[in-house]
Amino acid sequence: MLRTQLNILAGYLYEQEIAGGPNLLNNNHVDVQNGKISNELQEKFLSISTYFVSEGVEKLCVSVSEIVKRCTFKISLSQKFSLVDLEAVLNGIFENCKTLETDRNIFNNPGIFFLPKSENFLSDINPTDQGLLKQMFAETLDVSRGGKAHRG
Repeated sequence: MLRTQLNILAGYLYEQEIAGGPNLLNNNHVDVQNGKISNELQEKFLSISTYFVSEGVEKLCVSVSEIVKRCTFKISLSQKFSLVDLEAVLNGIFENCKTLETDRNIFNNPGIFFLPKSENFLSDINPTDQGLLKQMFAETLDVSRGGKAHRG
């Protein structure tokens, strides 16, 4: 995740450098104040990984753990499984993860595991930077999912 973020940030900074400063920052015509990605914005963007590692993974583990317990509570530790049986259990766990309610579903709402709930996370940066931060985060998720970030 951090490597992806650093690559995306480097792309923005490179594009900013090529553009020569106070013009439009990217092909989506996001007008960044003074044509520069502030240090504050860079720190906020990179703090997403810190939050994910420190709190998001714990939330995700709690959700997955509850599903695993629910899907395996009837299985005895001494019970013998064929590969097909084991695959069915794992597929059941995965399907349950995909159908969790939105506030705990990493597939439909990954932001809850990456972004703090606090309103202060976005409120202390200007609205233009907020839009750019959201765009950069969306691009990070796109690349992390195996897709390509589309800018322009």
